[in-house]
Amino acid sequence: MFTAHLNNNPLSKFILIEDCIKQPSKSFLRVLIDSHTKYGKILYFTFEGVYKIIPNVTTTYDCVSNCNGWLASHRTDFMQQVKAITTDSSVIVIDSLVHAVMQHTFRKIYTTIKELMDNKNILRVIAVFHVDLENSTLRYFQHLATMQLILQPEERISYVYKKGRKVIAQTESYRIENGILKCEQIKPVTAKVLLQNLNPEELSTFRISLNDNEKELRNQVVLPYLPKENDKGEGQIFYEFDQVDDWDEEDPDDDLDI
Repeated sequence: MFTAHLNNNPLSKFILIEDCIKQPSKSFLRVLIDSHTKYGKILYFTFEGVYKIIPNVTTTYDCVSNCNGWLASHRTDFMQQVKAITTDSSVIVIDSLVHAVMQHTFRKIYTTIKELMDNKNILRVIAVFHVDLENSTLRYFQHLATMQLILQPEERISYVYKKGRKVIAQTESYRIENGILKCEQIKPVTAKVLLQNLNPEELSTFRISLNDNEKELRNQVVLPYLPKENDKGEGQIFYEFDQVDDWDEEDPDDDLDI
């Protein structure tokens, strides 16, 4: 379902990817970029780490080496670059949104993304937000995003897909095979399956089962209320078993349906 929503026409204008140190989005973003090369030009703005050319990207902009404007010959003005985009069918990638806000303030970045969403030449804006660095502005970008992606442990992804008045929230498992993103719905585990796989031995700190020798010794024990072979029957109480008695069964409590 996720890949279907991702490729639905018209494309969602603003995809917000939320990650953290424990769940980085580098490999996920790499596959996402490769899947967008069929739509048009990829314009990648680097705001963190070390600037380097990204494969399968039309243009990579260096917004990290000279973020303070110290190197006049090596300056990339993000605001001017995005406003000057006139190429049809362009996909904008912002990595990362937190660092972009640190450089240009939240108000300017938020306004710029809204302008990009209204730009007919822009097919989609993809931005990465590191939630462990800053989250005070996260809710505003979540409200603006038409698709919100949250990477979770064990290769799971939670997403919120907005299309008009329709909102779909779902969690799916994903894997990357040969550079292709594949997602599957997570099947809920029912209580019946859990009971079938339950081993009582694993729930106890001591051994509750009997081996063959212990079972034989147990069968040799003569219970006091049972008749003995030499008893004459004078002044004795005899116990007659009913059909529902389970004294000789392995589990005397199985009729309780535990």
